[in-house]
Amino acid sequence: MNRNHKAEDHNSRAKRYLRDTESSHPFDAQSGLYQPKREHVQQPIHVEVHSPANEDNPKSNGAEKISAIAQSAGVLVAIFTLIGLAVTVAFAIGQWHEAHRTANASITATETAQESFEETRVANTRQNTQARLAREDAYLSAKESTKRAREALQATIDNFHQDQRAWVGVDIIQTVPAVPAPDKPLQVNVGFKNTGKTPAFEVSGSVVSEPEPSGVRPKVAYAQSSNKLYGMVPPNGSVFTTVNVTWNASTKEPMPLTQAAFAEIQAGSEVIFIHGRLTYNDVFRAPHWTEYCFKLLPTGAFTSCNEHNDADRSAIK
Repeated sequence: MNRNHKAEDHNSRAKRYLRDTESSHPFDAQSGLYQPKREHVQQPIHVEVHSPANEDNPKSNGAEKISAIAQSAGVLVAIFTLIGLAVTVAFAIGQWHEAHRTANASITATETAQESFEETRVANTRQNTQARLAREDAYLSAKESTKRAREALQATIDNFHQDQRAWVGVDIIQTVPAVPAPDKPLQVNVGFKNTGKTPAFEVSGSVVSEPEPSGVRPKVAYAQSSNKLYGMVPPNGSVFTTVNVTWNASTKEPMPLTQAAFAEIQAGSEVIFIHGRLTYNDVFRAPHWTEYCFKLLPTGAFTSCNEHNDADRSAIK
């Protein structure tokens, strides 16, 4: 339909152009060409009188025929010229329409390409944003997973250390003699045992005998000089030390228990405390400590104090 309509439009314009051309350039039969239209001027009328002699003149008739043929040829030339002009104009108009159509098609293609490019850019931007968010989520998830894995690993290591570490504490405490008696030196033997699964290293500590009136708590401060080094204690291994309950202040030698002191112990008015603190390192080089406190009963047995009995619970420093 569009092509038929364009062809009809071209033909209509060509016909209108021909009509306008014939109006402004009428055909001149004498010259055989289309001449610009001139204003009508009254021409003098010439009357020619032909003699009968001329009508029968063969030469005159031949010239008239030649002139008529020439005029016909001019008309044909003008007609063909007009047709050629019309074809040229029609062709030019067709070329213009074709160029216009091509330009419109190019513009449409450009606009389509721009729209496609914009859609692609938006889609790529959306995809890039989604990809970036996905990478961030993956990174955070991996980071959280790594954190949980490290915590789980550390918990496993701590549990392993806790299970395998050395544990050193008081295993035996007894008086010498087994039953306190007056006029005899009174000593206390203390045994320490490693109940852990690995050795304890650099085991050292202080043991103090402290008599206090009933109801008074012992002083649990220890001088560095009173520490005794026991060295390494293997698993299930034990070390021992002896502390004097009564001694000579100047010689540090044991002394017999006086009758008055024995009576106070038996009456419970005076309490003998045996307390101290142990320090050591385990196989993982973590430091540990143990504190202990016992009080002597009139029967010669020991019972734990209400406080100062504790140990660290750390697996590693």
